Amino acid sequence: MVDIEILQTGGPEWHSQYGRMMRWFKRLKNISRRRKKVSSILGEDYIYAFFKECWHLKDWLADEVDMNIRQDLKEALGSSEAMIICDCLANGMKHKNIQINNKRKTIKSLRVEHRFDIVADASSKSKSSGQYIWSVVVNDKKISATELATDCIDFWQAFLTRHKLL
Repeated sequence: MVDIEILQTGGPEWHSQYGRMMRWFKRLKNISRRRKKVSSILGEDYIYAFFKECWHLKDWLADEVDMNIRQDLKEALGSSEAMIICDCLANGMKHKNIQINNKRKTIKSLRVEHRFDIVADASSKSKSSGQYIWSVVVNDKKISATELATDCIDFWQAFLTRHKLL
């Protein structure tokens, strides 16, 4: 992956949005990995913030690239399952519900949920820790929020690299 700090030191304006997306991705991964207490409200905020920043990178990018790249971006976004879900999360949170259109027609229901797993340390009677497990449920199918976010990052990495923008 591209170093977030490199993109913060000048260059096209979309670099700042890319950096913001990557910082939210890092936060999302951290709440999913660490065995520490994170409130469910904070975790949910991180998830929605990441997907909003991720989806709206397209707007920043579209303002600064030529028509051919904009057209390819539109087509690529419409054919990526991860980015269609990202769109639904970003805009569904903004507008309170999923706006159905041609590219979103396969998404009938969508929600974020979590569970809290407690892990006991077998070597000690008093040590245990817990962790929230975050999922995005699409049409009653659970997807790890971290895996979905990673798929979205992979989409952007591939697209930007293909167009020699990274």
